[in-house]
Amino acid sequence: MKNNNAIVQFLVFIFCSSFTLAFGSPASAMELTADEIVQKSNKVDKIPSWSSKNTMRLISRGGSERIRESVNYNKLDKNGHDTMRLIRFTSPADIKGTNILIHEHSDGSDDIWTYLPSMKKVRRLVAGNKKDSFVGTDFSYTDIITPKVQDYSHTLLRRESLNGIPCFVIESIPRTEEVKKNTGYAKTVTWIRIDNFVRIKSEMYDPSGMLYKIMQVSSVKEVDRQRGKWLVEKVEMRNIETGHSTIITFNNIKVGEALDHKLFLPNRLDQE
Repeated sequence: MKNNNAIVQFLVFIFCSSFTLAFGSPASAMELTADEIVQKSNKVDKIPSWSSKNTMRLISRGGSERIRESVNYNKLDKNGHDTMRLIRFTSPADIKGTNILIHEHSDGSDDIWTYLPSMKKVRRLVAGNKKDSFVGTDFSYTDIITPKVQDYSHTLLRRESLNGIPCFVIESIPRTEEVKKNTGYAKTVTWIRIDNFVRIKSEMYDPSGMLYKIMQVSSVKEVDRQRGKWLVEKVEMRNIETGHSTIITFNNIKVGEALDHKLFLPNRLDQE
C-alpha cells in the first residue's frame, strides 16, 4: 500500500511540474478571468516614453512590395494610463510629411488627427473612421489603438501553445452595435502569452462572422524586466479576402527619451 501511495504521489508531482513548466503557476493561471488577462495585456507596453523608426512593407497577393518609412513617438498621458502617439512618415515622396496623432482614452472615445501635406490641413477623425485603413495598410486605426476592456465581452476559450509558446486564447465580442460598427469587427480571437501577456496573434472576424484578417507578432523586446514591460518589434497583418499583407518592423527602439508634451498637440501636427 505504501508503495502504491508513493507511486501516486510521484505521478501527481510529475503532472503538476509539467503543467507549471508549460503554463506557469497552476493557481495563478486558473485564478485569472478573461477580463483580467486582457487588462494585463493592455498594460504590458505602457511605459513613460519610447520612440522608434518604422519600416512598413505592403505586399500584394502576387508578391510585389511597396516600402514606407516613418518615425514613431509614444508618451504616457499625465494620468499614467493612456498613450499619446505621433507617427510621422518620412518616405517615399508621395506620403512624406503625412502625420498621424492619436490620444487614447481608457474612459472615453479616442482622439485621432491626421495631417496630409497635399491638403495642408489637420483633420480630426470621427469614431466611424476607426475601421478605415491606416494610411493604406492592412491595419485599421482600430488595430493600432489599445482596445477598451469594458467595450467587449471577453471569454477565455482555452489554453494552448502557439509556436511552442503557452497562451491564453481569448474571444472578444463587442458589447454594443456601436462598437461593432465603429471597429468593423464582429469578434476577435486573441492569443496572449501566459508568461508576459503580450498579444502574439489575433483573428478578426467581419460583421457577417467571416474570418477577415489575421495579425501575427514574430518578434518582441523586453524593455523593463522589473515592471514586466515589452514592446513589439515585428508584426504582420494579413487580409484574408484580398491576400494583401502589411509587415511593420520597429527599429532603433529607444526607451525613456525626454519627449516634450508639445510634440503631441494637435495644433502642431503640421510642423516638422
